Amino acid sequence: MSLPDLKVRNPIELIQQEHLTGHHERDEYIKWFQSLDTKYHLTLTMAHGTSERNAIALMNDLIKKLNSKIFKKRYTFHQSAYLQGVTVMEDTSKMESVHFHFLIQKSPYIPCKEKLEALIESILSAGKNHGRDRINEFKVDSYYLSVNTSIEKYLTKIFEWYGNAQAARDRFGYLGPNKVEFGGIDSLSKYGGGSSRYIPRYTAAA
Repeated sequence: MSLPDLKVRNPIELIQQEHLTGHHERDEYIKWFQSLDTKYHLTLTMAHGTSERNAIALMNDLIKKLNSKIFKKRYTFHQSAYLQGVTVMEDTSKMESVHFHFLIQKSPYIPCKEKLEALIESILSAGKNHGRDRINEFKVDSYYLSVNTSIEKYLTKIFEWYGNAQAARDRFGYLGPNKVEFGGIDSLSKYGGGSSRYIPRYTAAA
């Protein structure tokens, strides 16, 4: 069994089972990401000082509203269709916040790039406020697979930034029907709650 066999499920159990560490673990994440049938790479950037807890809440709210607009009754009534893929949360040290990368998988109902951008813009505009915590900007890129300029390699660079492998693993999650499920995040996690910022010694590049 390998990580690609897990598709969009959390790979931590297999990693622990196989005792993967360091570069070997990062390589498995890269292969796992590359096994997904990805259509878009979406980036969400938060306003300065937005706490992790609020950033995650804002991100999940956007994803739920996107699901509703894209999949309509298939999502709102049955949750038989929703955005699927993987998410990476990274620190944005200069903004004292975090940002998110999504690899969104192909689906019969996902619109073209321009339509998706318009949907996200409409959701953000409808909920726009002048408060401190908010989604500041977004970027949608069409996905392409390239060995030399691998987005998968870029999104796993946090394994090089953290001395603790578990801290890196906790930054990866998968898109569920109602929220992004991050590995290892709970009430005791530095990402799990509270509005105060925890600035780690090592931060991922923006």
